[in-house]
Amino acid sequence: MFRNVFLICLCLSVALAEEVKEPTNTQEAVMARVNGEAITLRQLEDELMRQEGMQTIEDLLRTQLVKTDWASLNDEDIIVKVANIEIPRVLLVNKLLEKYGADVREQMIDAMLVKQAIKSAGIVLDDKLKKEILERLKRKYYYDQEQKGDTVVPFDTMIQEKYGKTEEQWIDDPAFLTLSGMTALLYKEAEITEDELKAYYIEHAHRYGVPEAYEIAVILFPLINEKGKAHDRATQELVRKNAKSTMAAISSKRRSFKSFAGMFDRAHKGERGFVARDGKSTVKGVARVPKPVMEAIFRHNYEAFPKAIGPIESE
Repeated sequence: MFRNVFLICLCLSVALAEEVKEPTNTQEAVMARVNGEAITLRQLEDELMRQEGMQTIEDLLRTQLVKTDWASLNDEDIIVKVANIEIPRVLLVNKLLEKYGADVREQMIDAMLVKQAIKSAGIVLDDKLKKEILERLKRKYYYDQEQKGDTVVPFDTMIQEKYGKTEEQWIDDPAFLTLSGMTALLYKEAEITEDELKAYYIEHAHRYGVPEAYEIAVILFPLINEKGKAHDRATQELVRKNAKSTMAAISSKRRSFKSFAGMFDRAHKGERGFVARDGKSTVKGVARVPKPVMEAIFRHNYEAFPKAIGPIESE
């Protein structure tokens, strides 16, 4: 039994060794076979170059060019050399001037103006301030995205796609420096001292003051008829007596206020909403509460609410 196993293993090892025999030319190495047809290493490499070569070269160039000291280069210095193609600085600059020159010139003018302005205003755009402004920009960006209802792209992803830089790199970008400088100027202009704030409040206190008001409900017992003429004395005394008995019933809680109010005011059940000293109600369509009633309401000392007071007689 042991001899048979040994012989099988020996045969397999020889067969495998013959299968993976390396070619003399490395690029002719077979990476896979499909129904007997080989895919060589060189074919795989060429396909990778076709599909991903350009993007990979761009990524490599970006990584290296970020570190380049552009001011130290002469016109004849070679920026990029790919295969047999060389791109000197002068060729690249001419192409850039033709395509982007006008826009970048305006950006430089804006940046210079902002730089001069923040210096004149005594603003130091240090790392701490730049980071604070960056956080404000982030909050505004996310707020705007939510308001639009769009799919929210992460802020750092947006910066990478738009500027080709990370957040840390973008902080030192001229576009960010201009934007952060303008933001710092705006915040400085918006600064208000405590004395200025107090003075403004005193001057415009009428805009912020909310008048004291009570939420009230009223039952009116008219001493006049529908034509506006006063009832005779006997009728008036009967009305006063009715008002007092109603008040007694409400105070003793034998009857609810609304049960009486509905008899006299079907539309609003006596409710007047919040009413200030002038008697004007917040409920549309109801009459102004008479002055003597409001004076009595504001004169009364309330230990608990709701509270029934009256009857109060007014013209």
